[in-house]
Amino acid sequence: MKEFLVLWANTSTVRHINYHFTQLGEIVDYLEKKFPEKIDILDADMENLDLLQVAKRLLKVQYKVVAMYITTENLRQSINISELIKEFSPTTKIIAYGILPVLLPNFFKKTKIDAIYTNGDQEKAIENYFKYIINNDFEILSGIKLILNGKLIDTKKGEYINFDELGFSNLEKLPITNYFKVKNKKRIIITISRGCPYDCPHCLVQMTEGHKDRRRNISKLKEYLYKNFNEYKYVKFFSPDFTLNKRYVVELCEMLIKDFQGIEWECTTRMNFLNDENMLKKMSDSGCKQISLGIETINKEELAYIGKKYNVDELEETIKRVQKYNIKIKACIMLGIPGQTRESIIKTISFLNRLHVEIRPTIYTPYQQMNNDMTIDEIENYNRKLFHTEIKGLTHLQLLKLVYEPQKFKEILDVKE
Repeated sequence: MKEFLVLWANTSTVRHINYHFTQLGEIVDYLEKKFPEKIDILDADMENLDLLQVAKRLLKVQYKVVAMYITTENLRQSINISELIKEFSPTTKIIAYGILPVLLPNFFKKTKIDAIYTNGDQEKAIENYFKYIINNDFEILSGIKLILNGKLIDTKKGEYINFDELGFSNLEKLPITNYFKVKNKKRIIITISRGCPYDCPHCLVQMTEGHKDRRRNISKLKEYLYKNFNEYKYVKFFSPDFTLNKRYVVELCEMLIKDFQGIEWECTTRMNFLNDENMLKKMSDSGCKQISLGIETINKEELAYIGKKYNVDELEETIKRVQKYNIKIKACIMLGIPGQTRESIIKTISFLNRLHVEIRPTIYTPYQQMNNDMTIDEIENYNRKLFHTEIKGLTHLQLLKLVYEPQKFKEILDVKE
C-alpha cells in the first residue's frame, strides 16, 4: 500500500530538467529502498497536470506524508496543492524540500506545510521525517524544521547519506518522453557528485550539498548504464565540478571506453580544472561531446563581484585545449551582474563567438537578497531566465532577448560591424 507521495507541482515558467532526474527520480529511488512498496511519485509538472487533475489523483489515496519539491517557479502551485491536500485529508502531513525552504524558512510558517528541509542531504531528511510520522519518534528527525502553531521547531543538524546508497532514476516510473521534449534531446541525467569547495555567493550548492566533494560509486554506475544503455546512449553526468577529481574522471572514462562503446556524454566543470591533457584525451575517447563552463563574464571586476576565481588571461588557451580533443564548450554566462554594462556584455559574447563556443546566458539572480517577508509574486521574480535587473545601456526587453537568443546579440544590441 502506498503511504508516501513525492510530488513536483506544475511550474509557471522555466523548467530545469536536470532536477527532475536528480531531485525527484534519484531521491524517489533512494526512498523506495528504505520503504519498499510504500512510495508513490507524481511529476505534475512534466505531465502538465493542472490543479484539478492533481486533485483527482490525490483523492484516490490518503497518503500519510506528501513530500513536495518547491522552487521559485512552482511555489504558487505548490501552495495551492498543499491547501488542497489539507482539505481532502487533514491528517496528511506535508514536508517541503528544495532550495526555497532553505532560503526562506519563515515564509512557510504562513502555509499549510508541516515541515521544511533545511540542511544535509534531502533524501535523508525526508527519510527521517517519514520514520517520524510512522513511529512518532522526535529524536530521529534531522535536517528539517517542524512547523507547529506558526512556529519553527528545530531538529538535529542534517545528515549526509552514504554515497553508495545514492539513488538512480527509475526511468520506467518517470514521464520520460516529456523530459526529452524540454531539450528536444533523448538524454538521461545522472548525478556523479555533490558538494563544492568554492563559495560563490550567488550559488546555492554549498547550502544543501556542503563543501566536500562526494562521488558516486563507479561500479554501481556501470550497472545502471548496462541496464539502460540499449535505450539511452546520451548521458549528462551531473556534478558541480566534474573534473575536480582527476583520478575519478580517468577511472570513469576507462570504464566507459571498455564497456560502453558508442556512448555520448556531457558534463559541467570549472575552467581551472581543464589543464590535464591526458584526462581530456580520456574524456574524448570515452565519448565526451560537451563541457559546460561557468565563464559568466570575461570582465575581471565583474568576476570579483560574484566571487568567481579563474584566470581570464588563460581562458582562450583553455578553450582551445579542450576543442583540440573535439569536445564542444558551452559557455554559461551571466547577464546583469551589478556594474555590468552593454559594452562588457558585447565584449564577452564577441570573445566567445570568435572561439566558436555555444553560449547559454542566465540573469544574475541574487538569491542571498531574498527575505521571508516577500510575497509569492516577489519570490517568483527570482528566476534566472526572467529576473528583472538593470544594466546600463540595455532595456529589459533587450536583456530578455539576449537570454533566449544570444546568437542574435549584434541585432539585439545594435552592434556595428
